[in-house]
Amino acid sequence: MARVLKHTWVRLGIYVTLVIVLTVTVLMTSFWGLQALQQREFLGRLPANLRTELQALDRSGNEFSLRAVQIYNQYWRDNPWYGDTAAVLLTLIICATLASIVSFWLARVVTRPMSSMAEAAMRIAGGDLTARAERVAGTGELVDLVVHFNQMATSLEALEHERKETAAAIAHELRTPLTILQGRLHALCDQVIEGTPTEYQKLLDQVVHLGRLVEDLRVLSLSEAGRLSLQCARFDLAALAEDHLQAYAALTQQRGIQTELQAELAVVTADPDRIRQILSNLFDNVLRYAASGGLLRVVVTKDARWAILQVCDAGPGLPTRLQNRMTVSTYHERTTLTSKIDHQADGSGLGLAIVRSLVQQHGGYLEVQNSPTAGTVFTISLPLTESG
Repeated sequence: MARVLKHTWVRLGIYVTLVIVLTVTVLMTSFWGLQALQQREFLGRLPANLRTELQALDRSGNEFSLRAVQIYNQYWRDNPWYGDTAAVLLTLIICATLASIVSFWLARVVTRPMSSMAEAAMRIAGGDLTARAERVAGTGELVDLVVHFNQMATSLEALEHERKETAAAIAHELRTPLTILQGRLHALCDQVIEGTPTEYQKLLDQVVHLGRLVEDLRVLSLSEAGRLSLQCARFDLAALAEDHLQAYAALTQQRGIQTELQAELAVVTADPDRIRQILSNLFDNVLRYAASGGLLRVVVTKDARWAILQVCDAGPGLPTRLQNRMTVSTYHERTTLTSKIDHQADGSGLGLAIVRSLVQQHGGYLEVQNSPTAGTVFTISLPLTESG
């Protein structure tokens, strides 16, 4: 019953029904009361003997007898203040007053949250993302509507804050290679440094890094917009992970990082190139942020529905407040918070944001949590192919 009463239309229907019942009650009471007053006035005008006779007829159940009718016809006089017209007018006055009070009350109940949301929406449209609708007491759709509106406003405020952080992070990422290129090219033009093959190679490395940044931004924007094309095929995720880990063997040995692989057959239907890109970004993340841990572990398992890929390290771990924020600004912030970072590892700072977006494009999801011992565990779940 309580669940039914939460609906606004049900409560409005009950209120209207109560008003109708009250109107009918007032009408009947008015007729009965006015008739009683007119009957009392009539009996007061009758001679004493006729009054006694009429009351005796009423007590004996002969109030409609011929003698009673004769007495009424002889002495009854219609009083306009007690007639049917007066009863109707009295009922209209009482019901109109009552209906006006109830109407204004219902209008206030219904329009108050709507007016509050309209005002908050105007402020939000004007750029004030801190505006919120006034919360109302009670239950029902209108209360839920206000709560959901405020939740939407909070999400918009968070998205705008994230957008500004992302823009600042991207600007920071692009500024570094551009500043290096500009400074060294000015030095070459002013003949402060000599144009040697080594110097040209350094300039080329910065151009390559800048090109990678632009490509990462392109992939991220296309993926977030759902416009990134995927060339899907069936393959064993464990085999692809093992092959890609071997491709990093020389680099991990150079950095003194031990690699481990635990894998079982897990067939998925996905874009192999994009999965390799996901693995590359996760491996690069370990090399850049967690190389001090000296461990890169890859685990591939499956359950009834999902192929599960885990990339684990033994580094300093990701701060708790950043584990659920898979954005560009998150990884720029991680760069600031991490005390030991291998600056020789090339990274755009966009890699993990791309991982999240590509995983979502494949219909999967990404979880990030710190290991109970040390390091961070990135868990990717992809839909398992039925025949796998």
